[in-house]
Amino acid sequence: MSIIHNSPNCGDIELLMEPAEPGYIFGLLPEDGTLVEWGCGGSTIYFLDNLNENQFLISIEHNKQWYDAISEKIKDHPNIDRHVFLYIPPEIPNNYYARPEEEMGCGLTDYICPDMDIIEAGDVFLVDGIGRGPTAAFLSRRVKDSAHVIIHDYAGRELWYDWAANCYDHKVVPEEMVLVHMSNSPIE
Repeated sequence: MSIIHNSPNCGDIELLMEPAEPGYIFGLLPEDGTLVEWGCGGSTIYFLDNLNENQFLISIEHNKQWYDAISEKIKDHPNIDRHVFLYIPPEIPNNYYARPEEEMGCGLTDYICPDMDIIEAGDVFLVDGIGRGPTAAFLSRRVKDSAHVIIHDYAGRELWYDWAANCYDHKVVPEEMVLVHMSNSPIE
């Protein structure tokens, strides 16, 4: 499913999410928190539009076309000073889309962990790019216990991601969403 977000800064933007998902994810972010997302797109613009003055967004993208397209759309965004946008291509070509092969962690070391300061500062992690399972599994023992980790497009791909979701102490699959919410602290 997709929804249209009417961005006051970028116009109508398509989000490849269920209607409740953007608000659910953003609602987990503390007033002075940092959201880290793997994979950019409409969600990047939605999150930027909703940041308050003490919140930050870090986006990590592996696809140059997506990186360039979103960079162009957000270049004049009023919250751009609270956004770090990283382009990190895989070391081994990974041109798969919506196939199990895109989930391989091979050649994704820098993409999965661009900087430990980013990982340690994050409060909410949206894993929505390539290598979702390896990224989520890495985060399970590297983020603070109170951090929230979301794998998007979980529903229908449980066989792809359950092994990574099982790295966490707590897991919730919210109704009417295709994501899995994981944490090492109880999820309320």
